[in-house]
Amino acid sequence: MQKQSKMKLALRITLVMTVVSVVLRVLLVPGVQDAAGPFRLTYLAVAIMALALIGVLVLVILGRREMAELPAVKGRWLLPIAALMMLVGVCVLVSSAVDLYNWTAYGIAPPPTKAVISGVDRLLLFATLIFGVLAGIYLIRLGLSWFRGNEEQRGTMKIWALMPTAWIWMRLARYEISYSSAVDIYEGFYDFAMLLLMLLFLFALARLQASVGKAGPARTAFFALGTALMALSGPLTRVVFYLLGEGDAYRAGQLAGIADFAVGLLAAALAAYWIVNARPVQPDDPSQELFSADEE
Repeated sequence: MQKQSKMKLALRITLVMTVVSVVLRVLLVPGVQDAAGPFRLTYLAVAIMALALIGVLVLVILGRREMAELPAVKGRWLLPIAALMMLVGVCVLVSSAVDLYNWTAYGIAPPPTKAVISGVDRLLLFATLIFGVLAGIYLIRLGLSWFRGNEEQRGTMKIWALMPTAWIWMRLARYEISYSSAVDIYEGFYDFAMLLLMLLFLFALARLQASVGKAGPARTAFFALGTALMALSGPLTRVVFYLLGEGDAYRAGQLAGIADFAVGLLAAALAAYWIVNARPVQPDDPSQELFSADEE
């Protein structure tokens, strides 16, 4: 009997738990005010999501020798992933440009707060929007370069590769100085976990694309899977809340938007490609450690 791939199992669990997360949040969040006592029903959803991430991490660690490296995107996968890369760029660029216009024209800031609460917040918001525009331009250019080369191009646009990371970094910093970061765990877990995993994934992707250091294959795959889980489930849940007319629930987890959903799709697509097309570590290769020091 063929040995089951732990990396592919991690991928399947990620996709299944994305749906489970949406269902749990839709069922539990609207009734949170009815839960008496210190325990709230939505803690159950938070616990299940946290356990799902831990389970995926364990599977990735156990299956790390299934990935000797992160294969370059080519063949039949190239066209859809390159198109998805450009779509992510368009979403990030347009959403950042719209937020910039709303802020400068009407004084309406994007989530987590509609009003700028301090000078530091103003600086972080400005940096978020500028880096968002630059990140969108970079991702569009990157997708186009893949088309022209008929294969994933690495080692190009090294400084530009940091723009998506800087965009998320500024968003995370602004979230941390806002009052939203002080809410109960069942309200803040999804936004914080989504931004943190997106930051790790985009930074790992930047290192891969810029060919800086050695990107740990299993570690990068885990960041991609975690990003897919959180960045897909968050926006989908908000869409369901909107359709159901659950205004308060819709406003919870407000940081999850269309750009985050697009990044989640990209993370899921890349994780699927890497896992399906990876070659295993050969017996004479050094062991692959998930969080080992990178080789320069």
